Amino acid sequence: MTLAKTKAVQTIHTPFETRQSVNTLGIIENQYAASEMTDILYVNEYLHDPSLNHACLRGKDLRGANLKYTQLNFADLREADLRGANLSSSFLNFADLREADLRGANLKEADLRGANLTGANLSGANLNSTVLSRSFLNGANLSDVFLCGADLRGAFLNYANISDAFLNRSDLRGAFLKGTDLRGAFLKGANLSSANLRGAFLSFANLNLANLHNTNLSHVDLSFAILRNANLSSVNLTDAHLEETIFRNNKGISLKIKQELIAQGAKFENMPKEGVTKTSLNA
Repeated sequence: MTLAKTKAVQTIHTPFETRQSVNTLGIIENQYAASEMTDILYVNEYLHDPSLNHACLRGKDLRGANLKYTQLNFADLREADLRGANLSSSFLNFADLREADLRGANLKEADLRGANLTGANLSGANLNSTVLSRSFLNGANLSDVFLCGADLRGAFLNYANISDAFLNRSDLRGAFLKGTDLRGAFLKGANLSSANLRGAFLSFANLNLANLHNTNLSHVDLSFAILRNANLSSVNLTDAHLEETIFRNNKGISLKIKQELIAQGAKFENMPKEGVTKTSLNA
């Protein structure tokens, strides 16, 4: 094994079930099964070079690998095991990550513009400040992820699971979230202007200070969601489920719209308990 490849071994996380001993040079002694060693050596052919653009790493075991700052543009990472991997500040433009396992991975400030993560599992991953504009995340598992300040403009997240995720201050302008599960998600200060959330699930979600200008929220479940100080100008709430949905100081709500929302079960915190008046509706 060459010195370059020996150093590269240090970036590979050995499968959890494998026991090993490592000497001071970081050389992993041959306690692997033959198939595992072959896989490690194959990956090392790439990892001695910080540029893995167009690399074929489909189905490879990269658990816990340190790929920080690595260029993986256009790389084939379909079905790869990247659990717990460090991909922070890496470049994955147009990379193919379909069905990849990224549970608990660190992708903070990574660039995944145009990447395909359809069906990928990113549960518990750190995607804070990550660029995911025009990426494909249809059907992906993003439950409990951290996406604060992430750029998701024009991203495709149809039918994805983003429940209990943190998307505060994220940019979702023009994103596609049809039928997406956002139950219990934190979207405080998020920009969802012109996004399509038709049929999405937002019960118990926090949308305080969110920008929902021209957003499609038709047939959306907003029961018990909180929308204090959210911008609702030109929003589409046709047939939305609004049981116990909390509103307060919302921009863009006319007297007529407020009356309709109240009739559907919505609650306005600045309403007097004794009844709805024209003055209170305009508050």
